[in-house]
Amino acid sequence: MRKLKSQLLRQLMSTINGQAAKSNVSFNPPTKHSINRRNFIALTAKSALAASASMAFSYLMPSCKVDKKQPKAEKKEMLDVAILGGGMAGLNCANYLLPTGLSFKVFEASKRLGGRILTHYNDSMQLGIFPEFGGDFIDSDHQDMLDLAREFNLEIIDLIKEQEENGWIKDIYFYENRKISEKEVIREFNKIVPQLIKDKKSLGDTYKTEDAIRLDNTPLSSYLSKLKCKQWLKDLLDSAFVAEFGLNCQQQSTLNMLDLIDTNTDEGFKVFGDSDERFRIKGGNSLLIQKLSEKISSEHILLNYQVNEIIETEDNTFQITFDNGESIKAKTIVCTIPFTILRSLKLNLLNMTEAKRKCIAELGYGNNTKLVLGYEGQPWRSKENNAMGYLFASDITNGWDASLNKTENNPNGAYVAFFGGSFSQKICDESFKNPNAPPSHLWRTELPEKRVD
Repeated sequence: MRKLKSQLLRQLMSTINGQAAKSNVSFNPPTKHSINRRNFIALTAKSALAASASMAFSYLMPSCKVDKKQPKAEKKEMLDVAILGGGMAGLNCANYLLPTGLSFKVFEASKRLGGRILTHYNDSMQLGIFPEFGGDFIDSDHQDMLDLAREFNLEIIDLIKEQEENGWIKDIYFYENRKISEKEVIREFNKIVPQLIKDKKSLGDTYKTEDAIRLDNTPLSSYLSKLKCKQWLKDLLDSAFVAEFGLNCQQQSTLNMLDLIDTNTDEGFKVFGDSDERFRIKGGNSLLIQKLSEKISSEHILLNYQVNEIIETEDNTFQITFDNGESIKAKTIVCTIPFTILRSLKLNLLNMTEAKRKCIAELGYGNNTKLVLGYEGQPWRSKENNAMGYLFASDITNGWDASLNKTENNPNGAYVAFFGGSFSQKICDESFKNPNAPPSHLWRTELPEKRVD
């Protein structure tokens, strides 16, 4: 099942799953042989027999650079494994390959490693705070991440433990100009749970029923508007799904919501929310990328190698050509390039199915933006608020404290406002117009000059 970014949706979906389990509703359970992406990458790397595609993004920032002079790709040697993409998936694959004796290289298109992991050490707010511009949190079941952090002696911060020890309120819901308790949210949400379960069951195991087709073609905004609950809950759900999928609900299928219902209890009932966002790495998540790249060594890593073409030859080996004109051959490719980039490449592969080609060509991506705000102090921690910092509101769809990485004895604070959809795109468009934004990279560090509605 898809793991949600939004804590609010995880909490609400757990309510549905609990009710569905009590009702003995079961549909479309995963097979016992299903494998998650992390395990797939691990097994692929160990055996060097397969290829994987992941949604890792390449951004241009000086953080996490491999500063040593970069070697050129060997033209004559055929690699056992070519890893395309130097994000966490690609680097972890390389880490598994290190003790195998197989020849391999990581080819990264940009000038830095880390993909979606990026701690901004440039102190752009001039507050001595270094926020995460990429992924913030590590889940309890992100075993590879936790194991690597321990291997490199990086301190892991337990956010839940910190919250409990300080007695902070974990989540704040603010709609209709008032704080709404979590109990009230759940109580109101329970009113629509039976309808959601009924509609989920109508999809069938293969999603080929008339109801499945109808609901797939029903915009989520229309579906939410017809639910029998208070308007503030509809607004809350609309905001949550925009942030979660990065698209306005008018552009989302109703299946985005119904797909989140999981009633499989073969291995005992699991409350939705394995993704608990419990941990962070002290000093910034990019420390993990730095340590991992040092372990792999620059001998195995090439930056500024953007793939142009992949050709599968008759002997089932691959020739990869890069934008710089160089090319290499490999027996196996592990591809972590996102579909938005992959679809622009020349792919001459013998055994790629039409279904896979269609996915690469057509699957869409949402748009999310982090707006990092600097503060003198941390007002959410005041005696009046006593909050950990997690906020769900009409103006700030999803927000959290971004002050963890900062200079010693620093009283300043930073706060992340997380947006999605068209509003997110507007913020991005305005930031590119700002003359104060550094032209050398895609990360914008200044507020827009005019109001974004």
